[in-house]
Amino acid sequence: MPTLAPWAKYLLYAWLAIVCLACAVSDARTRRIPNKITYPTILTLIAFHTALGGLPGFYASALGLAAGMSLLIAPYALGKMGAGDVKLLGVVGAALGVSGALTAFLFTCLAGGAQGFYYLIRGYGSKDAAADGRMCYGLAIAAGAVAAMIWNLAGKEFIRF
Repeated sequence: MPTLAPWAKYLLYAWLAIVCLACAVSDARTRRIPNKITYPTILTLIAFHTALGGLPGFYASALGLAAGMSLLIAPYALGKMGAGDVKLLGVVGAALGVSGALTAFLFTCLAGGAQGFYYLIRGYGSKDAAADGRMCYGLAIAAGAVAAMIWNLAGKEFIRF
């Protein structure tokens, strides 16, 4: 991902945090992450990176989108995750690039584990979890994305591969 000016980085992180929060709230309330949030955000993020970074910015954002979505495509294909979750991690990847998507995914896994532990304690029959045992993963993705942004703002690099 091309280096962003500090103002652009703060703007991007604030915007991504707001989008993640909106998606997490929607997922918790309706068990859906709406396309009317994810699709325009993906297009806007790619345009944002293209405007600020040219063709390298476009490629970095598009590859981040693909990386983010590919991390959750297997659970989706197995029926264990919704398509909105896949698209939300794609949004995170489009914003943060491949390395940022991997870092956010690591934090998402930690948040998802904590969320799953909470559901085990509360019981799957509670109103917090669906009777089929599926949990709203949008909250974990939002927490993972925010944690990755805080990690980066603290001066630490995203995971490199």
